[in-house]
Amino acid sequence: MTTSTITGTNIYLKKYTDNSIVSATVSYNASTKTATITPVSDLAYGRQYYIVVTTGAQDASNNAIAHEYRSVFTTQTSSSLTGIIVNSITRILNDNDPAV
Repeated sequence: MTTSTITGTNIYLKKYTDNSIVSATVSYNASTKTATITPVSDLAYGRQYYIVVTTGAQDASNNAIAHEYRSVFTTQTSSSLTGIIVNSITRILNDNDPAV
């Protein structure tokens, strides 16, 4: 992956109910090929959110991913999440990286 493209501009978190962006930080670990989204505040219990990866995210050869990727999830009803490791994002990005 082109590490400089794994940012909050190209990978972000939204509330499913109103499509508002959830304030979060994004980091990328090149050795594990894992993008991590960490919300600034705890996510609400029992709510749906979705992760968006835009075509601004690029592989190691600077090729953009083919299409925007979205993944919906629901938080637990008895506790909240403060950090989400997004393995599905890693998979979709690696699918576009012939070097992986």
